[in-house]
Amino acid sequence: MKNHLKIKLGIFVIALAMLSCNLPKGAAVPKTTSLESPTPIAVSVDPSTGQAYSPARLQVDDLPDGFRELTEQELQDLGLSSSQFTSAFAGMLTNAKPENFAAFISTSGSFEVVVSMLMAPLTSLEGAAIDLYLRDPLRFADDFAAAAGASDLMLDEGASPVGDSSSSVTFSLPEYPLELMGGVTASRNEKVLQIALLFYPDGSKPVLTSSDVAAIVDAKLTGLE
Repeated sequence: MKNHLKIKLGIFVIALAMLSCNLPKGAAVPKTTSLESPTPIAVSVDPSTGQAYSPARLQVDDLPDGFRELTEQELQDLGLSSSQFTSAFAGMLTNAKPENFAAFISTSGSFEVVVSMLMAPLTSLEGAAIDLYLRDPLRFADDFAAAAGASDLMLDEGASPVGDSSSSVTFSLPEYPLELMGGVTASRNEKVLQIALLFYPDGSKPVLTSSDVAAIVDAKLTGLE
């Protein structure tokens, strides 16, 4: 599974290089513009509580100007899917499923790609296991490095806590034609595990951190009735 993720991220880096070449600096696409009709968002419900999680999906209006949502074709070209980034937690979870997958790119010069997803619902024991896991940031960093081929992993000590528990790491992906920098934040809010990632070409300046993205979605989760 981890080798599969590393291969997928290799495809992602190459495809992002090609995509960035076709998005000139400053050529921002209006937030309302979409190259394809978006895929309808299924309303997922936690059967134990009747809780619907779809309102907690990251939306383009939650992000700074210059971002747009990646189309289904672009997601395929980049090799991005929810299963890539949830495999590290697969051994801890039984019935939790990927929810609210969303991916966006900044077309204003940074070519920053933001990815957000949830895993829900968690049992009480799974929530406790996730908390223990996130309290060990070195383990979290090592697992991500092994899966993604990342290096220079560092605990993001400036990241604000998110949810009931969280851990944030920055990293680089140097062994590809386009060197990428990035960050990943994993957090738990009650019965939901959230994973927020970002990637950007080395040398560009990101407008968000992974913990910024996680905080946006966590506020939505907290606001659910």
